[in-house]
Amino acid sequence: MNQITDAEVMGALAGEVPDDVAPDKGRLILTLDELIKVKAGEYARLELFEPCVFHVLEASKKIGPRPDQETVYDSQIDLVARVSGWPLTALYALPSRKLDEAIVFVTDFEESARRQPDEPPSHEDQLVLVTDREIEAVKSLWREMTLREPNVAERRAFKAAQAKGSAYAYMRGELQLVSSISGWPDAAILKMPISMFARAADYCAGFFIPGPQTGSSSAPT
Repeated sequence: MNQITDAEVMGALAGEVPDDVAPDKGRLILTLDELIKVKAGEYARLELFEPCVFHVLEASKKIGPRPDQETVYDSQIDLVARVSGWPLTALYALPSRKLDEAIVFVTDFEESARRQPDEPPSHEDQLVLVTDREIEAVKSLWREMTLREPNVAERRAFKAAQAKGSAYAYMRGELQLVSSISGWPDAAILKMPISMFARAADYCAGFFIPGPQTGSSSAPT
């Protein structure tokens, strides 16, 4: 896997809102009736947009090796904090339905892009994805990503990450897989919109999913 420098990670964390995103499609603004005052400052306007891969990856650390309702909820709150720039103390003071609305918004980008459990994977020879705007990373610009079927070595590396059991490790495995196949550095992938990454990861990992079993019970997993 490509090594990620601190500077590259901080760049991915910046989370700038794309100028070309329509407000009614890629942005949500929640305005509060009452000002929230915490030690970090005063807050009355929660502005959200599509998370990047880094936002989701870091939030997944909250889930830990054994996900439950509490750790998943903590991860969702952490994601809202990373996207909005609000401190957790301010989010904890939000009316619960406001936070629910924020969580649904930031998580729906990935959930809508992921393949559904009953949806067969794509086994097309190639998948080409293009970002809405260029991504700057490691002194280069990245926009078009070309993917193919993983080879055995790439599959083994993904399975090794998957075996660690946590949501964070699984997503790191997906990142490694997409990076290895596409040639994109980790720093560029971390800045990708999460919906694009979800499509890329699902396509690559989809080759590991067996079709309907017709006889043998030893299909690969």
